[in-house]
Amino acid sequence: MSIISLQSHVAAGHVGNSAAVYPLQRMGYDVCPVYTAALAHHPKRGEFHGALTGPDTLTTIFHGLRAHGIFNRCDALLSGYLGNAASAEVLLEAWQAIRYESAQSIFCCMPVIGDRQEGIYVDAALPDIFKNSLVPAATIIIANAFELEQLSGIPVNDLAAATYAGNKILKAGPSIVIATSVPEESNQNLANVLIQQDRVIVSRTRIVETTVKGTGDFFCAVWLGQYLALLDPTLALGSANAAVRVAVNLASHENLLDLPVVKAINYCIDRDDQFLIDPISIL
Repeated sequence: MSIISLQSHVAAGHVGNSAAVYPLQRMGYDVCPVYTAALAHHPKRGEFHGALTGPDTLTTIFHGLRAHGIFNRCDALLSGYLGNAASAEVLLEAWQAIRYESAQSIFCCMPVIGDRQEGIYVDAALPDIFKNSLVPAATIIIANAFELEQLSGIPVNDLAAATYAGNKILKAGPSIVIATSVPEESNQNLANVLIQQDRVIVSRTRIVETTVKGTGDFFCAVWLGQYLALLDPTLALGSANAAVRVAVNLASHENLLDLPVVKAINYCIDRDDQFLIDPISIL
C-alpha cells in the first residue's frame, strides 16, 4: 500500500514527516514524503534554520509523482504542516488529481494551526482555508483541541464540547473526526476522541510532563496506518493512543529532548507484527 505524506521535515528530532515516515514504513507501507519545509530542527528548539518549500516546487514534485504512476496506486494522502496558503492550494489540487486517478484513496488531513501554549503559529490565512476548502475535501480530520476550536468556533474544554465540535465538522464533509489532547475534568488525563455520525469512542492517557514535539504527527501516522490495515477506526485509535503513550513515557523517563519515535514504534509492534492497543470506551 502507498501513502503520500505532505508535511515538514526536520534533520534532527521527530516532527512532521520525520515523525510519520518511519512508523508508516515499519508498519509495511510505501511512503512518498513531500516536504513543505526543510529545517535543521523544530523552530522552538532555537533559531529558525532552514526554509519553506515554495509552491512551484511542491507543484513540480506532485506532477512528477503523478507522471511516475504514484497517484493511481495511492491509498492515502496525509497532510500536516503546510506553512502558508499557497501550499494549501497545491495540496487541494493534488488531492483532486489523486482522487481522479485512485477512487478508493482517502485524504487524512491534520489542519495544523497551533496549540494552547503557542496560539496560532501558521499563516493567518490558513485557518479559513482549512474551514472552507480542505476540511470539506477531507475524508478524515485529526486535530488537537485548540485546532478543533478554530475550525468549529466552539470552545473545546471537555469531552462533551469536543463531541459537539466534531459533529459540526462532520457536517462539512469528512466521515471521521478525531480530536486529540482533549482535557478531562480530573486534570490528570487527556482524551483522544473519535467522532462519527453514529458513535463516539474515547481512548485516554495520563498527562506526562515533557517538552517533546511531534506527538500529534506521530499519532496521526499510526492511526492512519492501522486504519488502512484493519479498516477499523476504533482499533486504530487504541493503537495510536498506545504508541504516543509509550513515546511520551520514554521521553519523560529518559529526559529526552525529542520524541523517541523509532524506539516507541518498535516497542509497540511485536515479533508477530501485532500492534499494542490501549483500552477504548464508548462515550
